[in-house]
Amino acid sequence: MKKEGDNGYGIVGLVLGILSIPLSLSPIFGAIFGIVGLFFSLKQKKVKANSLSKSGIILSIIGIILSIVFFVLALYIIKNRPELLAQATQVAGG
Repeated sequence: MKKEGDNGYGIVGLVLGILSIPLSLSPIFGAIFGIVGLFFSLKQKKVKANSLSKSGIILSIIGIILSIVFFVLALYIIKNRPELLAQATQVAGG
């Protein structure tokens, strides 16, 4: 049972927000972690607003924005710069 001052949602939101930033290099995972982290941080803010909820919200939003930026960048490279995609594939050993 959750107590009034429990920080569980805030901790989960903060951790997911932190993880969403490096995972944004893979836009799908970064966006998923960011959205779920934002959900938990907003839930913590409803229970008891504290620095955990505020930090989780900020980091989750940063992760979501970075995921969108990297997704758009990947689409641009695939569409307009196929030689960069070929070089990256070659360097990766594929």
